Amino acid sequence: MKRKPFKDLTGERFGALEVLIRENNRWTVRCDCGRTCTKDSRQLIGNGIKSCNTITCTYYIAARMASRRVADITGQRFGKL
Repeated sequence: MKRKPFKDLTGERFGALEVLIRENNRWTVRCDCGRTCTKDSRQLIGNGIKSCNTITCTYYIAARMASRRVADITGQRFGKL
């Protein structure tokens, strides 16, 4: 089985995460909320992780709240309604 060539992710951004350095086959990243954590390449590229995913992460909270917003349909018509 052939291995894919190594891709240096240093300096790249994935959502709120900025890749700082590679250590022991994992990437040290800094979230916009200020936390640093480690992620592997699959988490960053494949799964689309966009923040440190801690409960107190401001980016994570904002993304969750945005997905829960209900559209304001006041004054709109739907058929005869």
